[in-house]
Amino acid sequence: MLQVLKAHNFKTFLNAEFKFSQRHLVIGKNNSGKTNLMTLMRFLGSTATFELDVAASNIPGGIDEICNWNLKKNDQIDLNVECVLEHAGLPITYAYDLRLERLTSIGPPGGQGGLRVVNERLAVQSASPVQVLLEIDGNEASLLNEEQPAGQDRSWHQQRMHSPKNATMLSKIYELPTNQRALLFRTFLRNWRYYSISPLLIRFGSTGNPLSSAASQLGASHIRWWTACDPQGESLSQCIFQLKNYDDRRYRRLLEITRVVEPALEAINYITAPGQQAVPFVTLSNQSRASWDGLSDGTLRALGLALIIETSAACSPPTNSVPSLTLIEEPENGIFPGLLRRFFDSYEEWAPTSQFIFTSHSPYFIDMFDDKRQSVTILKKAADRSQSIQPPDIEPSKNGDERLTLAMEYSSELFE
Repeated sequence: MLQVLKAHNFKTFLNAEFKFSQRHLVIGKNNSGKTNLMTLMRFLGSTATFELDVAASNIPGGIDEICNWNLKKNDQIDLNVECVLEHAGLPITYAYDLRLERLTSIGPPGGQGGLRVVNERLAVQSASPVQVLLEIDGNEASLLNEEQPAGQDRSWHQQRMHSPKNATMLSKIYELPTNQRALLFRTFLRNWRYYSISPLLIRFGSTGNPLSSAASQLGASHIRWWTACDPQGESLSQCIFQLKNYDDRRYRRLLEITRVVEPALEAINYITAPGQQAVPFVTLSNQSRASWDGLSDGTLRALGLALIIETSAACSPPTNSVPSLTLIEEPENGIFPGLLRRFFDSYEEWAPTSQFIFTSHSPYFIDMFDDKRQSVTILKKAADRSQSIQPPDIEPSKNGDERLTLAMEYSSELFE
């Protein structure tokens, strides 16, 4: 599970630190930094698979605007991750430090790109002494041989090589038994996924290749990655088609989750033709052949969220040894407030080992965290940066008066 994320000189973040729980909520006014935080995490997860210029392709404003606008003459970005993962039945505490430099000129495609690695270090903090699994310092990289052959001299314990410039060392290590703990951490980063579901794109944008969009989400993860929808849901119908063909149990569970919003949903079927994309249609209890395009925005969003839950469950224990981390922007959109609690409970029921980080403006959704305020981060916009605070614990009401809920306090701007 991700516990701490630190960032310096990335977008609106200067010396920023975020502490996360397994179910975490990030709130704040418009332009307070919520999307910047999601962008940061999406970028960092992508660096475990792709070269830096590709990983940065989804950053609004591109590489030219990756650094804080107000921090002049500083093109270095510092990112730090602390997490706990289980290996061989024991918890391991990792610390990952990555320093990048924005280049003054962006090279041609296939070149260095607009970013380069200055320093990189992955260490096991829970070992005594601390074990450095990989490290880049300048032009030289070293990689720990985690399973040193018996009788070998200690000089074989560290492998030294030239460091990559336009990619992290983490993304380049080979799938070998000697790299087990480093590979475990890399898989964890690759299991970071971001979603901002758009019913419009779900309804009319499902013409792309779901495999390529899913691959961009999960990288080299081998755990049913073909069912992972792209960030805005364009490939949703085709991902459900794959799910129905290859994993009927998960397909039926997806329908069960969606019925919280649309009780009449019985099945999603497809018309197939050789060389053509499968065309979806829907079976409802009162209509045997309803169109996919005719489903309401709320039902389409519910289907998207249900697939996200299922994908997160498939990429987490006990199916997989590495938990997933899923970022969802405003999951409450299009869902009737009275159903939000039941829908939110499905995260706990179907994906209990997965980590979810949400953003929201909905008072109904915010109040679901009223008694879990340690799992809430509030972002506030300052002159040159985004600042984060945590709401205080619940105070008992005085004189029997009804206390203010988290959403009431937040909307009344009572937090400093």
